[in-house]
This record gives sequence, C-alpha cells and structure tokens, in this order.
Amino acid sequence: MATNLTKGQATRERIVRETAPLMNKTGFLSTPLADILQAIGMEKGGFYHHFASKEDLALEAFEHATSEARQRIQEAMRGKVGAAAQLRAMIEGYRAVKAGKFLEGGGCPILNAAVESDDTNPRLRDAARLVMDRWRGIINGILTAGIASGEFRADIDPDTASTWVISCIEGGVMMSNLYKDPIYLNRMLDQLLKFIDGALAHPL
Repeated sequence: MATNLTKGQATRERIVRETAPLMNKTGFLSTPLADILQAIGMEKGGFYHHFASKEDLALEAFEHATSEARQRIQEAMRGKVGAAAQLRAMIEGYRAVKAGKFLEGGGCPILNAAVESDDTNPRLRDAARLVMDRWRGIINGILTAGIASGEFRADIDPDTASTWVISCIEGGVMMSNLYKDPIYLNRMLDQLLKFIDGALAHPL
C-alpha cells in the first residue's frame, strides 16, 4: 500500500483490496452491490463517494487481482539465470499459487474477466487484453532471448509458443476450477516443463 495517502485515498485502496477477491470469485461485473457493501462495511452513499460506479471498482479490483498474481510469479522467477530456468520458475510459480488460495479465490482473474466481459463490457475486456498482452510479451521475450543466446532451438516460434504456454495454463486453471481438483492444472504444468526440455538446443 502506498504511503502518504489522504484518508479518502486510503479508503479507496481498502475498498479495492477487500473487494478484489470477492469480485474475482463471484464476478467483477456481476457481484451485487449489496455484497460489496457488506464486505467493506459501508453504506451505498459512502461507496459512491469514492467510486462513480460499480464498473469503476470492477476495473480497479481486476487490476489489483492481476497485480497480486503477477507479483507472486515474479517472486518465483527472481534470481533465475537463463531462459529455461526463468520459464520453469514461472510454471512452478503457478503450481505454488494454486497450492495456496488460487482456486479457492476464483482462479485466474484474466480468464474470469475475459469470459465475463465477452462483448458486453469493452472496458473490462480491454483491461483483460492489456494484462494478457503483458503476459504474452514476457514469455515471448524470454523465448526470444533464449533463442538468441543459443539456449533454445532456432526453430521455436516465440509468438506461437507463448500463446500455447498461456493456453495450457488457462485451460488447466479452468478445468481445475470446474472440478475443484488441482490435478488438471498440474497435468498442464507438467506438459509445459516437458516442452521446455524439448525446446533446448542442447538437451540435458
């Protein structure tokens, strides 16, 4: 949480922080305002003093949820040297996030926002696309650097591979959420680790 905040700013941040898990689980757009007010212990008038609309809160809650997930993955990757090591750490980071309260908290906020917004809410859809673009860019960059350094095979296409990596993770999250069983995500993560081994220019 930022320092030197005004009372109003601190309250706004508290609302976002306390409602992000709820909205990720029950819907960034579809969570009833009554549930939000109960979660933050506030009357409707107080809420609208800080947010012009529930949609505005939904966008900030989405950004907060994705930022927290991103920080956990970055922490898992910190200090890893080499493209393969970074990708392995990222994949294992998703396994670690899941082992905590990832599934209990509603799963991946990007997937949830993408499904919920569809064509009905361009603002949330655009926010989800932006976060997805960042994620694809990170993986693409790691793969590109690995190819340039000779760590990965030259015939690997970074854009195609990054799309496949994300699709495997999100598909595993979706199935694990549906069945409330982490085995589906774990299976996809195991396949991704095999992909990394197979992409090495000089297999171990």
